[in-house]
Amino acid sequence: MKKRIMSILAAALTLAACTSCSASFHSTKQLSTTQKAPAVSVTDSQQQDAAQSYLNFTASLLQQTYEGDNLLLSPLSAADALCLTMEGAEGETLVEMETVLGEKETMRGYFSTIRRESSEQLTMADSVWIKNDPTLSVNDNFLAIAAGDYQAEVFSAPFDEDTCSDINTWVENKTDGEIQNLIEQINDDDIMYLINTTLFDAKWQTQYKPEDIRDRTFTTTSGKLQDVQMMYSDENIYLENDFCTGLLKYYEGKDYAFVGLLPDDNVTISQLVDRLDGDTLHALINGRISAEVEAGIPVFTGDTKLDLADVLPDMGMPLAFSSGADFSGLATYDGRNLCISHVFHQTRIEVNAQGTKAAAATAVVMTSGIADASNSSQRTVILDRPFVYMIVDMEQEIPVFIGVMTDPA
Repeated sequence: MKKRIMSILAAALTLAACTSCSASFHSTKQLSTTQKAPAVSVTDSQQQDAAQSYLNFTASLLQQTYEGDNLLLSPLSAADALCLTMEGAEGETLVEMETVLGEKETMRGYFSTIRRESSEQLTMADSVWIKNDPTLSVNDNFLAIAAGDYQAEVFSAPFDEDTCSDINTWVENKTDGEIQNLIEQINDDDIMYLINTTLFDAKWQTQYKPEDIRDRTFTTTSGKLQDVQMMYSDENIYLENDFCTGLLKYYEGKDYAFVGLLPDDNVTISQLVDRLDGDTLHALINGRISAEVEAGIPVFTGDTKLDLADVLPDMGMPLAFSSGADFSGLATYDGRNLCISHVFHQTRIEVNAQGTKAAAATAVVMTSGIADASNSSQRTVILDRPFVYMIVDMEQEIPVFIGVMTDPA
């Protein structure tokens, strides 16, 4: 069986010595590509289109997943894994995915740019896990794009309990231990996993002193009062529109920033989420105002685990999750086509006096079965009631993480 799967992939892959993972992996073998995909360049206009597509996806994902409780998403991780999967989509499946995610080649170039320009504070990793089966034929061009543009590691594995452990070990290693047990089990029909991890770890540009951190009451959505540690500071960037106000606080180097958005008194947190479409996010981030801001950010942690297969069909790509999906550009299995069965998304964040550490992992599961469906006046922004928050890439002006904090206790 092993010789057969290697012969299928021989045009694109050769076995590589995997000394880094041999100690921790069981029966998984790492592969390396020899075929190269053509480089994709992105014009300024395409870059703007890609950024807007990403913002639209971010807003829609937030609105579709928010149900009133604490929530944390990494649209960067989710979009990257889905765009990698989109490289194998054809026909109407591709049309739907491009409507949700953006044009395939443009988004490929966009994520390459993000990887190239990101600082050491943000690290991304991708991997493709292929079932070791003689009837599985993986498209050579897809593997070249995955390894080249997405810098993905490629693995061949038996897809048993050991493989499940190996995938979770890979994710845990890439997220500095923050994301654990992303995959609970591998099903018989699962034949490929396409995974992204995203790790953010940065200190504040201006550190908090002990006297800057004081007790304060946080009012939850239900009206319950919670005691929190509030970190106070004087900032100089203010965000505002007709229904919310916000603060921006830089991390070291100013490549990334924390953004907190507080709904106006007559606006609920659910209404704020509903109104944050792609254009609004762009206007808030791009239209930041220089002003003195008395800022307060609570110390908090948060984590979320979702299956985005529950919401992505409603966002405009149902075909990818159905028996009518066309992923012939990705692979075929025993003469059958593939579809997406799950999109596991797991995140974790810790915001404290030193800075912020946030991690995410997204696994797209491919199956051969049928899926289930400006002025100088003083402003004050104290995040002492439910708020939306983001970690923003200031070069690209996009959220890397976005969440809703309704109860920091």
